[in-house]
Amino acid sequence: MSALIGWWVKNPIAANLLLFGVLAAGFIGFLRLDRELMPTIHTNVVEILVVWPGAAPEDLEEQVITRVERAIMDIDNIDRVSATAEESQALIVIEADPTVDMTRFLNQVKSRVAGIRSFPVEIEPPLVYESIFRNEVMRLVVFGELTERDLKSTAETIRSELLKLPGINLVELSGSRPDEFVIELSTAQMLKYGISFNEIALAIARSSINLSAGMVKTPSGGLQLRTENLANKKEDFLNIVVRNTELGGVIRVGDMATVVDGFVDELHLSIMQGKPAIQIKIMSAETTDVIDVSRRVNDWLAERKQRPQTKFKSGSAVNLATLDQGPVEIAVWWDSADIYKSRMTTIENSALSGLILVFAVLMLTLRFTVAVWVTVGIASSYMGTFALLPYMDVSINVLSTFAFLLVIGIIVDDAIVVGESIHTQTYKNAAAGADCVTRGVTLVAKPVVFSVATTMLAFLPWLFITGADAQVTRQIALVIIFALCFSLLDAFFILPAHLRKLKLISNGNVLHRFQERVRDGLVMLSHRHYRRCLEFVTLRPYLSISVFIALFVLCVGFLTSGLLQFSLAPEIESDQVTLVLNLESNVSDLQVNQIAEVVENSIDVLLNEKNGDPIQSPGVDQPTSGSAKIESWYLGLADNTLTALLKLPLIEARKISAEQLSQQWRSIIGHPPGVKKVQVFHRKNQEPALSYTISHPDPELISAAALAFKTMLAGYRDVYNIADTLDSNQQELSFSLKPAAYQLDLSISEITRQVRHAFYGEEVQRLVRNGEDVRVMVRLPRSERSSFSSLRNFRLQLADGREIPLSAVANFGYTSAIKRVERQNRQRTATVTAELYSADRRAIAQALNSGPIAAWQESYPGVTLGEVGEAEGEKRFFVEILSLYGIALFLMYALIAIAFQSYTLPLLVLVAIPFGFVGAVIGHLLFGVPMALFSYFGIGAAAGVVINDNLVLMHAVLQLRTAGESARTAMIEGAVSRFRPVLLTSVTTFVGLIPMISETSVQAQFLKPAVLSLAFGVLFALLVTLALVPALYVAGSSLRGRNRTSAHTAFDAQEVAIK
Repeated sequence: MSALIGWWVKNPIAANLLLFGVLAAGFIGFLRLDRELMPTIHTNVVEILVVWPGAAPEDLEEQVITRVERAIMDIDNIDRVSATAEESQALIVIEADPTVDMTRFLNQVKSRVAGIRSFPVEIEPPLVYESIFRNEVMRLVVFGELTERDLKSTAETIRSELLKLPGINLVELSGSRPDEFVIELSTAQMLKYGISFNEIALAIARSSINLSAGMVKTPSGGLQLRTENLANKKEDFLNIVVRNTELGGVIRVGDMATVVDGFVDELHLSIMQGKPAIQIKIMSAETTDVIDVSRRVNDWLAERKQRPQTKFKSGSAVNLATLDQGPVEIAVWWDSADIYKSRMTTIENSALSGLILVFAVLMLTLRFTVAVWVTVGIASSYMGTFALLPYMDVSINVLSTFAFLLVIGIIVDDAIVVGESIHTQTYKNAAAGADCVTRGVTLVAKPVVFSVATTMLAFLPWLFITGADAQVTRQIALVIIFALCFSLLDAFFILPAHLRKLKLISNGNVLHRFQERVRDGLVMLSHRHYRRCLEFVTLRPYLSISVFIALFVLCVGFLTSGLLQFSLAPEIESDQVTLVLNLESNVSDLQVNQIAEVVENSIDVLLNEKNGDPIQSPGVDQPTSGSAKIESWYLGLADNTLTALLKLPLIEARKISAEQLSQQWRSIIGHPPGVKKVQVFHRKNQEPALSYTISHPDPELISAAALAFKTMLAGYRDVYNIADTLDSNQQELSFSLKPAAYQLDLSISEITRQVRHAFYGEEVQRLVRNGEDVRVMVRLPRSERSSFSSLRNFRLQLADGREIPLSAVANFGYTSAIKRVERQNRQRTATVTAELYSADRRAIAQALNSGPIAAWQESYPGVTLGEVGEAEGEKRFFVEILSLYGIALFLMYALIAIAFQSYTLPLLVLVAIPFGFVGAVIGHLLFGVPMALFSYFGIGAAAGVVINDNLVLMHAVLQLRTAGESARTAMIEGAVSRFRPVLLTSVTTFVGLIPMISETSVQAQFLKPAVLSLAFGVLFALLVTLALVPALYVAGSSLRGRNRTSAHTAFDAQEVAIK
């Protein structure tokens, strides 16, 4: 090692070329990196969507879900199977083991589903696909006083134009109904012509086709034969011939029906600021540059504005009015590039400020040349990392950029230790030169190498976490590991070459004299004050150890008792407030409209309150007033859920917080009739705080158990908005056959088929329009299928062509029907959710587990209760990370034990890691920030700094022990001699993070947990290195001495007895 370092010291040209190569490679790598807000997350989930038009949830459960469950039950690596059935469709979600090969797993599931032959014939082909969480890059809203058809046509045109822009591959429309052709048959006209429903449907299916008929081979070449008779317009369907008359005439569809080119028959609501609206969502692909996409979309909007045929309204919104369409506006609702720029600016400013502060500290304590080249080492470590990131599928995002901020104080540590050692050797030998530099580097090479190695081991577990979390944590871990590798390269090969001509300064300038005073002050601090403290600590080691252990136990108590809260993700205030109203399954269209009116009125109340200005008009070119409380609002209905969005100004310009606004909105909206659950979200994380599943084969027992569980939760003061996923039962009209039906040879299946086709409709064709499948449905008009009397009088067709009313062969009755079925692991399930005002979720969970849940389970034997959501993710995370860190700690121990040939030394080095947790807890308590997943990144980073300090300290102590010093003397002298580098590594780390700690913007809150853990973990661990490690070392040496003395005494006594 000494020879290798010496070669680089004596060959500065090689060192300079290495530095230039790293910088150049890093610059090229940086240009290749994509920019995105967050990385695209691939989940270990496969979803199966089965559509059975008009089917009831219980039929879907019995004939679809249970068959899929049986088909896939023996596939390996399945963690959980959950399913949901609602009217007309079922969704089966299969969660695989995080380590599984998803491509192979997906193919296995597809093969099993394709092999099911007992599905009902009416279902559509099942869709089997891997679930991928894609980030929303940008959202536009198209709104205006247009018809639904014109508005959708405009939105589709805009989508087509956006997809032509480079970098945009996926654009979705939200808030529009699917197109549908409906051929509405008149019962009177069919009776007049004596034509049945089936005859018309069959005529349409047979006539409206495009079909190839082969090829005719002629001497001059082949001719393709093809008929093109596909109806795709209203007139085409009306002109289809159903029957020829005996007199040579024809009966067409238009003689008995009207054709409506419209939309799926469902209640529709999508408005922005009182006008019909459609949302256009630009989604991320595998590689998406959010800055580039945002720029291109905004350029496109500006170009649309300049088109000659386009007129414009005064104001900020773009008007795409044409002669045949009314005015339509486009507003940018969401642009992730704005958040990306804001967060990146916060991180970059904090990193730059931290770098300046670190450089200032180095300038005060080290020579100018040393400080400069140590700082250059940070840049070379960063650029080397940039060179490797494109090959590891890491982009420039909030997480990876934050990792660069986090690692500033870590990568500078080894350079400080090496530079300080060279500086010390120069002064000690009163000379400079290659040999002196080589000696200085070699003296600390061993602890530096092993400190970097153990720090990398501290971050390796984050690379092996499974599931979606791994795709987040690996971004940070890879950046830190690569930066550490290049920092080691710089410390051993680049930095020493530039310090080989470091000279002694006898009478320097003002800066040098000031540095001398700082150096003398540190010497006095270490030799006088620290030495006294160290003598006290080593004289009473057990007292010092007890104090540290007590602090550790106290901090663990803070976390486990709920005094310090924990959440996987930091709770960050959102840029919008979301109101979600889950409607009852039996709610009528009239009730939905009334609920929507209540929501609109509540928004008007919020807009007109004293602490908010009137609503501003959003747009692309002219920003809205920052003084407004709400910039714009949107209201939409989908899947029996009414969702309202309030877009807020930037947090710096808000008069009230999003939390205050959400509380106001909740009190105004109340609980309207027909609404099952009311939720108002003001944070990024919209998962309920408490979420439990209740499973049992008996649906009635599930219902009773869920009600009792909700009653139990209601007894806690901080718990509110308690709800479950069980729908209230809806009345269902059922019919059974009369004896006359059997006499007429009518089966229940034939009657059901005819009723279904008439009232729900029969699909006779599918068209393709703008990339969307458009169903062609044949059914009765709404006026003939909207009452019970129309059902009773519906005329069934007999085999001989006669028709009779349905009431003649069927009895009618009302029964209770379930509108939603949930299953988990092949059992019926209900989910109970609740929100918390301020209490820690774990504290409530512990209170429930201490007794109430056991009593509840005794009342409902056989019912299975499980925690899901955040609680389940937290439990799984801790089990996995603790096991991985157990392996990492053993590898650290083995590495240090082999290097220093000792079983006990690694324990002294690694003992500081748990105490980094103490510092993290103290930091979170001081700033009132809950612990989060990122907090453990900070603790891991702090562990790297502390291990470095402990290795440097113990390396000096062992050298003194080899020279013959006693344990206590060696520890005191070694700690005093290494006080300066240990102090510098900790102080530079803390100082580099001060800008981020003091940052108050909402963008910084996402990263605060990790910053606080690292900063205060390092500060507290400094005390561990300077006080606890010496106490443990002296205590251990004392115990070994006593054991030897006891052994010798026993041996002497035994020898005397023998004599």
